[in-house]
Amino acid sequence: MAADKLLTVPQTAELLACSRWHVYAMISAGKLKTRPIGLGARPITRVLRSSVDAFIRNG
Repeated sequence: MAADKLLTVPQTAELLACSRWHVYAMISAGKLKTRPIGLGARPITRVLRSSVDAFIRNG
């Protein structure tokens, strides 16, 4: 299985034509899947491209 492409929050916002804050709200609501990158108290958030594609398809 190929690795899923990871997107930044701004890249995701651009694809969905919404604000970064709306992307964070969708992440919190469980509508978009993420992967943490790095260790520590504040890992970097990356959004799975497959979850963005699924959101676009299914709304």
